[in-house]
Formats: sequence, C-alpha cells, structure tokens
Amino acid sequence: MNHEDKVKSVYQALAEFWISGVKEPNIKLLAQEAGVARSTLYTAHPDWYEIRSILRTGSSNERLKRVLHELKSGKVEVDRLQVRYRKIVSDIKSCKADIDGIRNIGDMVYQQLIDQVHKYALLAKNSPNQRD
Repeated sequence: MNHEDKVKSVYQALAEFWISGVKEPNIKLLAQEAGVARSTLYTAHPDWYEIRSILRTGSSNERLKRVLHELKSGKVEVDRLQVRYRKIVSDIKSCKADIDGIRNIGDMVYQQLIDQVHKYALLAKNSPNQRD
C-alpha cells in the first residue's frame, strides 16, 4: 500500500469515527481501523503530522471536510476493503518470500548434514590399520 492510499484510508477512518460520534479516537484505534501500522502515524511526514494535529485539536481540515462530505453523500473514493485486500496480498507475498528463504536455508543445512554423515561413514568404514 503506497503512502497516498494509507493517508486516504486514515482520513476515511477518521471521518467515519466523526460521523459515528467519536470525535477523539486514539492513534491505536485509528490505525487499526484504517489498516495501517501505528508507527506510520508517528512518522515525521507532513501528512501524518496534520492527522496527529487533527486528533489533538479536534478540528478538521479541508481534506477531512471533503471526506466527510463524500461519506455523507455516498461518494467514497477509496474503499478501505480494497486497501485492506491489497495489504493482505502484500503480506502474503512477503510471507511467501520469507518461507522460501527459510526453505532454502533448510535445504542447505540438510545438504551439509548429509555431507557430514557421508564423511563420517567413510571414516568409520576404514579400519584402524587402514587409517594409519
């Protein structure tokens, strides 16, 4: 999920909170509802600073007013379900890459163990007189 999708999702979640009567959601709740990491909301980017400012002061900006209007009129630009879907797909791809990496390490370790077994099997095959 790119930065703009995250910002839109957070604004939409914040607008939904405001419509439902929750004027001051905390960062954790907002991040969870928007489908972004809490640490994302704490980064130094101006968009996140503006969102934190809205949460602190309780006053809206033009972008939040526009999202509120779109939600009330039924014209929503970004469907958060699609954003969550893309995040889940991205997480699945990341997990698959991690699993492939672990599998490759496992295969390498297995081959090293087999090589060691062969080495010691050959050493054990020789009698003490043959080794000398």
